[in-house]
Amino acid sequence: MGFIYIFTNESMPGLVKVGLTTRSPEERARELDSTGVPMPFRVAASWPVESDLKIMENKCHQLLKEFRLSNNREFFKIEVSEAISILDPHFLTSEQIALEKERIRKKREQQRHYEEQLKKQRIQEKERLSLERWQGEIESLKSNINLLDCRLESIKLTLSQPESLISLALYKFHEILSLLVVILMRLAPFAMALFGFISGEYIIQKLLFAGGFYFVSLFFFGFLGFICIALIGQIERLRCAIFGESYAQQQVTLGTLVCKLKEEHNKLNCLESKKTP
Repeated sequence: MGFIYIFTNESMPGLVKVGLTTRSPEERARELDSTGVPMPFRVAASWPVESDLKIMENKCHQLLKEFRLSNNREFFKIEVSEAISILDPHFLTSEQIALEKERIRKKREQQRHYEEQLKKQRIQEKERLSLERWQGEIESLKSNINLLDCRLESIKLTLSQPESLISLALYKFHEILSLLVVILMRLAPFAMALFGFISGEYIIQKLLFAGGFYFVSLFFFGFLGFICIALIGQIERLRCAIFGESYAQQQVTLGTLVCKLKEEHNKLNCLESKKTP
């Protein structure tokens, strides 16, 4: 904020001084009143300038350049009234400045209001998209839960059928038979070795009989055990082909489905808690 001024001096008739000041023109006139000037300067005219004070001063000097006495001096050989008539159209009046300030204020207020509305719209759009995404995820989880419930009920119904109970009995029988085969393969060689050791009369004979019986029985019962295991596997595959998925496998599937169902319910509760404000 500053002023462009026109000063006159009685000791310099026909000359005017055009310059700028960031203080009041009267203060600037008093500053120029020194022993080097016979008479004090008088403020003939002044115009307030909001910004670009130096640019406005140069513009005024350019408008009055044909009347300038020297390029490094701010004195012009021109009548005061003529200088005012040349410069005055390029300045705003106090009312015009006030109107311009009000216009700028309203424009800034409108811009601020527009930015606030735009920000609110962006937030609302973001919330809407988040809500739609949550709703989509919730619907997907509900659909998965319904499918898991149907699968769970189907397995429970299957397990309650007589065929599943028969399959369970066969499965348990195979487990017991497999256990007996393993025990036979492990214990029979030692039992035969003990029998051979008892059958001998001398210690060398006892050891030879025990070793012979052990290795022969190990080979024999091992071979027999492998045959039994292979037969058990074939019977199990045949049973699965007849009855479908085994009882144990259905139990495992049932447990897996229950865990999966709990996870889906937890996810659903978490999403619904986020959705609820």
